[in-house]
Amino acid sequence: MGDVSAATAVGPVVADASIPEATDATFDQLVIQSDKPVVVDFWAAWCGPCRMVAPEIDRLAARYAETIDVVKVDVDATR
Repeated sequence: MGDVSAATAVGPVVADASIPEATDATFDQLVIQSDKPVVVDFWAAWCGPCRMVAPEIDRLAARYAETIDVVKVDVDATR
């Protein structure tokens, strides 16, 4: 997989408060039943690449808020 030590220097992965976090209980409502297309960000706190793309996911959510929904799923919390 390679060294992710540089990626972890980005800091902790913190979900943007405006992006809902889907759980096993809410996934159907937030994703399957959505009237808009949904981008689902499957992430984990230990994942270096997840840390790197998190700011881009936040920007994507803000830029296209009227046309798509963005939902985050913490893969460790929804096992």
